[in-house]
Amino acid sequence: MTLQQGSLSSRMFDLESQECKTQLLLSNVPETRNEGTMTFFLAMLKTIEIDLESRDVAHACRIGKYNKDKRRPILIKCSTYYAIQLVWDKRALIPGPKYLKQA
Repeated sequence: MTLQQGSLSSRMFDLESQECKTQLLLSNVPETRNEGTMTFFLAMLKTIEIDLESRDVAHACRIGKYNKDKRRPILIKCSTYYAIQLVWDKRALIPGPKYLKQA
């Protein structure tokens, strides 16, 4: 029984690691109430000549509670590792003082 638990625990760790490889965190982005984070992210990518579609991005949302005085980061989950790599390779071209890191 303990061997099975160890194997399941190891497999779960592997799956969580793979999940993190398809996530990005975008910081220092001005925020408006009821904004479309997915639309914003895809439009920003077009400015740096990355042509991803909404099917390539599984999820994009702000993290944390809304506060008009603070800028909450945007968590982006891409559908594939390839999509993440496209963005990651051109991260220096993102306009303005925005910060991108892998989550």
